[in-house]
Amino acid sequence: MSNFPQNLSILRRRAGYTQETLAEVLGISRQAVGKWEAGQALPEAATLIDLADLLGCSLDTLMREQLTEEPDAVPLPAQPDEDQALYAAFAAHMDTYAKKVANGVFLILAGLGVCTLLSGQAKTEFLSLPGFFLFLIPAVVLFITQGMAHDDFAKAHPAIPDLCPAQEKEQFRSNYRRSIALAAGGILANVALFGALAMLSEEKMALAGLEEGWLGDIFGCLFMVILALCVRTLVYWGCLEEKYDLSKYGKGNDPVTGAICAVIMLFAAMVFLCAGFLWSAWHPGWMAFVVGGLLCMMVSVIRDQQKKTQT
Repeated sequence: MSNFPQNLSILRRRAGYTQETLAEVLGISRQAVGKWEAGQALPEAATLIDLADLLGCSLDTLMREQLTEEPDAVPLPAQPDEDQALYAAFAAHMDTYAKKVANGVFLILAGLGVCTLLSGQAKTEFLSLPGFFLFLIPAVVLFITQGMAHDDFAKAHPAIPDLCPAQEKEQFRSNYRRSIALAAGGILANVALFGALAMLSEEKMALAGLEEGWLGDIFGCLFMVILALCVRTLVYWGCLEEKYDLSKYGKGNDPVTGAICAVIMLFAAMVFLCAGFLWSAWHPGWMAFVVGGLLCMMVSVIRDQQKKTQT
C-alpha cells in the first residue's frame, strides 16, 4: 500500500518547501503537486527520484513508510488559503464571463429588433443598418475580449480545486433547470404568439393595424427583444455551468460545431435582412432565426453522437 500522498506532504514541510516552491524546483505546475498530495495523480518514476533527492529521503520512505507530523514542526503557510484564493478568482472570472457573453448575444438579437422597428418607417429606414451596427459592434467586442480572457485564464490555471459547497451546487442545478425550462417555454410562447399574428388574413391584419404602420413594427421589435431575453438566459446558464462542473473546465467547445453554427446563423441573418430590405417582410423573416437555432441544435446533437462513437 502506498502512503505517497501523506508522506509527500509531511516530507515537503520538513524540508521547508511550499507546494509552489517545490513545483518551481521541479519545473512543474503547483496544481500538479496539489494533485499528488490529494492522491489524484502520481509523478513519473524519474520525478519520484528527484523528489526523494530534494526531500532527503529514500524512495521506500517516500512511498511506503507511514510517517507522522512532528509535534514541534513549524507549519508552513496553509496551502488551502492559496486554493481558496484560486477558486475565488475562478468563480469571479466565470461570473463575469457568463454575464458578458450572454449580454453580447442579447445585444445582437435586440439590435435586429431595433433594425426591424426603424426600417418600417420611411423617415427612419436609413437609420436601420447603422442602428444595428451600434448593437453589433459592442457585442463583437464582448465576444472577443471575454473569449481571450477565458482562454488566458484556463492556460494560466489548468487545474481548479473543487471547493464549491455541495449545497451551492445543488442550488445551482435547481436554478439551472428552472431557468432553462422557463427560457425554452418563453421562446415557444413567443414564436406561437407572433406566428399566429403573422398568419392572420390580410383583412384581419389590416383591421388590427399589423399590415403596415407603426403597430406591426413594434410587434416585430417586441418579438426580437423577448427572443433576445430568452436566448440570453440560455447562454448565461450554459456558460455558468462550467463553474459548477469542473469536468467541462478548459476543454472548450467543438470548433467544427461552432464553425457550422456560425455559418448557419450568419445565413439566417442574411435571409432576415434581405427579406426585410428587399420585400419588407420583416415579420415572416424572423423565422430564419428559429430555423437556424433548430439546425444548430441538430448539428450539436449529431456531433456529440459522433464523438461518443469515436471514443
